[in-house]
Amino acid sequence: MEGVPVSDSKALNFVRDTLPVVGYAAASLGHLIAGAGGMSEIIPKPLTEFLDKYILGFSKLVNVANYTHKGVEAVAGKRAWEGLSRLAYSAVVPFMPLESVFTASGISSGPTMFEQAQRHKIKFPNATEKDPQGTPASALEDLQENGKAFLTMCKETFSNLFGANRKVFIHPDKEQGHTMFLCAWGNFLGAIGGMLAGSNHHSPLGKASSIIRNVGGIGCDWAKFIHPDINNKLSAIFYGVVSICDVAKSFTPKHVSHILSHFSMAMNNFANYYYVNTTKATTDKTFKDYAAVAA
Repeated sequence: MEGVPVSDSKALNFVRDTLPVVGYAAASLGHLIAGAGGMSEIIPKPLTEFLDKYILGFSKLVNVANYTHKGVEAVAGKRAWEGLSRLAYSAVVPFMPLESVFTASGISSGPTMFEQAQRHKIKFPNATEKDPQGTPASALEDLQENGKAFLTMCKETFSNLFGANRKVFIHPDKEQGHTMFLCAWGNFLGAIGGMLAGSNHHSPLGKASSIIRNVGGIGCDWAKFIHPDINNKLSAIFYGVVSICDVAKSFTPKHVSHILSHFSMAMNNFANYYYVNTTKATTDKTFKDYAAVAA
């Protein structure tokens, strides 16, 4: 942070690093207590009712604040595709009910996974050995180059889905992002269906959208789990639990679904923290791509 006054630097670090940790920890604890209170009488009923009523709003606030901050950070770094994908979360999720939050979040995670999967296809003129991708000269250039990379990844991915020469679900040492790219479609399309279903999570459209979103999510979780970046690895573990809960709650009675939603949101908050941290890693030039890409 060269040129930034010490006091401003400390304030920036607090907002960027410390505040998300405190916020996510508090929100997840609230959901866990609310879920436990719905299962037993160990938790005082007034506390359970209070958290059940207000903790979702607090979770949304924490997530929107973090996604918005990281989205603005990416846009400020001229990484428009990544930044707009983060900001899509803030534009949509605050208006979704508890049971549909995770499904709808795919409207952000889908395009973000596209960007991470295809970034090795982009090389700006100022690329260096330390920064193999380089930095775009403008947000427009970033969108244009990502658009070209997106079309290339579509062609490579969908023309090589099966057989010995396939590019998806292959050995981690050979992975070049195509598995993540393919599964990101499930995140994105499932989210669109979930948004159309709205609060009717148990409707045929809601159930189908949840399944599509979570099949894509689980595939992306695998792709993130074998990813060298530690933030992706940790988020994948938590997201795997979230996906199981999210599908299960579509086929359980509403009161059980509500309890599962609290536990799901607690895990989702932990996952979101690490997942959004990949933007911070990209800004700090510490993001690690797949081994086959780095080679």
